[in-house]
Amino acid sequence: EIYLLIVSEWAMRMEGVESFEDTGLDKVFLLWDGVASDSVYPGVDRYQPYEEVVQKIMTYMTEQEDYIPAGERRRGWKVVGFYSPIKRCLQSTFALALGQLLAETKKVLYMNFENFPIISGYQNRNMQGNIIDLLYYFDCDSDKFVKKLPLLTKSIHGMDYLPPSQSYFDTYDRTGKRWIAFFEMLEKNTEYDVLLLDLTDGMPGLLDVLEYCDKIYTIGKEDALAKAKMQQYEEWMKQHAFAEIMEKTTRFCLPEFQNLPEDIGLLAHGELSQYAKAV
Repeated sequence: EIYLLIVSEWAMRMEGVESFEDTGLDKVFLLWDGVASDSVYPGVDRYQPYEEVVQKIMTYMTEQEDYIPAGERRRGWKVVGFYSPIKRCLQSTFALALGQLLAETKKVLYMNFENFPIISGYQNRNMQGNIIDLLYYFDCDSDKFVKKLPLLTKSIHGMDYLPPSQSYFDTYDRTGKRWIAFFEMLEKNTEYDVLLLDLTDGMPGLLDVLEYCDKIYTIGKEDALAKAKMQQYEEWMKQHAFAEIMEKTTRFCLPEFQNLPEDIGLLAHGELSQYAKAV
């Protein structure tokens, strides 16, 4: 059974088709040949960036009352966190590289929680909305949450991600338990195998989220100051009964790389990717 037929006007002309009324298809979306059609069916100009074409189609679909995205699923994904008390240690770069590598064989969702994240520069400025919009629907309208999720999800080299807020000061009042409820809602309504959480000190409820993770990667540095800071972090965690977080944490240092790709969509290739494959 066809829920939505997406067809080019050119194909309709070649087949001599003017309407699908007799076929039982009630949802038809046209790909226009550069000029808006006078057809009764909605459509979009096919000669533009594919992200915008997909966005228009998804918007049309989510406006349909009978549209139901993914069904409920049991807890099945693996949650991997990235957190380090050391700054400028290539945490986000490593997380993005690992995510793109995992996406070659799994369905991966990446979320970034730093202020002014590097991934923001990768986003198409014409694409509207970010995680703040999704949080609004999560808090106020769960039905629309399910429909808006595919509209807001973007992709890099096969890895999906939710566009982050420019600053997580926007979510300062959100508790760790509320974040976990948000992640559980995502899992319930998607089919991802892995959730990657790129975490920072500024994230409200950080410790709760670290406890929620199945695996944590912590990147350090070799200099004396960084080692001293890392030691303080580990001692504090153990003193305050967070030894379980440390037990599921893999800590390592990265070397200085000479030729990291400027395009973060290419991080699955090159020097850094070899270290990501090793973990």
